[in-house]
Amino acid sequence: MSDFDLRRPNALSFFRLFFASLVIISHSPELIDGNSNREVLKNIFGTLTSGQVAVYGFFFISGFLVLDSAMRSSIYAFVSRRVLRIVPGFVVAYLISITLVFWLGGGDFDELSPSQWAAKLSKMALLLNPAQVGSAFAGSHAPDVNGSLWTIAYEFRCYVLVAIVVFCLGRATLIFSIMSMSLAIILVSSISQGVYFRYDLGNFEPIGNVDDAVRFTMIFSIGALFQLLKENVRRSNRVALLCCILLIGGMCSERLAPLAVGVFGGYLVLYLAFLNENSVLNSINRRNDISYGVYLYAWPIQKLLIMYVPAITPTQLTILTLPIAVCAGFLSWHLVEKRAIHMRLPILRTA
Repeated sequence: MSDFDLRRPNALSFFRLFFASLVIISHSPELIDGNSNREVLKNIFGTLTSGQVAVYGFFFISGFLVLDSAMRSSIYAFVSRRVLRIVPGFVVAYLISITLVFWLGGGDFDELSPSQWAAKLSKMALLLNPAQVGSAFAGSHAPDVNGSLWTIAYEFRCYVLVAIVVFCLGRATLIFSIMSMSLAIILVSSISQGVYFRYDLGNFEPIGNVDDAVRFTMIFSIGALFQLLKENVRRSNRVALLCCILLIGGMCSERLAPLAVGVFGGYLVLYLAFLNENSVLNSINRRNDISYGVYLYAWPIQKLLIMYVPAITPTQLTILTLPIAVCAGFLSWHLVEKRAIHMRLPILRTA
């Protein structure tokens, strides 16, 4: 059995929760005054914030897990699992953001016409747009009522990509398709982060911002590639040490940082997640996966705390946000996500 076989006890669920918490820590200074340079990793390396690294970590783990799910499922089972896992939680968070959070943030519901509200809801249904409503949190830095939702659409597009590769191109070509796709995306991403980074690649709505789509799909594909090659990848102390060194070096370059996080950081995540089969970390967030809800609700919680406690410091904001976001994630899991997941089970048993 591979060192990184998912049948082994592992801490990947813990790392999802850890990354969600890291996003909170990263956002705290920037949401207060718009200055991201006080953020720890940004201050050290001058390239990525810890929040960006955390989101890349989400995409890497997702690629590693989702491809495994696709290879063991029918297309109906795979699509239903992915839709019911990601969409209900997103929709509820979106609705809460543009209603309750908007109202608490001082928003004026009359500023948008019924047709404009309908347009926002239609975008929500397609996961195309984060919750942006003008008058809430007026005058604050990053006034969106929920500025974390925008990444969800990119993850869902990665699920669609996996479905196309696995179920349309066929399992026989799976390894070659993923490998070539990954290498091509890595190449394009490296270029877009380098000489041509200064040019705006623009937005193409089906895939979103081109540069963001390239980077997120690259990280996701690297995770998928690790899944495909897991029989040939070993958990090694020497390799982990080398990856640490290369990751630190890569983080010093704006061009190479996302790629370094995907390859070297990705290996380190797997190394640590599968390090000890008896670790207490293996049980954290495993049965009740609150990480998605923590990520979905952390931003509006932070925005409201900043609004109602104007003198709050980044450290205080983080300390207050974490337990509230955990509670929100717990409620999201038990009231929305878990119930949505179970909705598919009777259908799948007869499929």
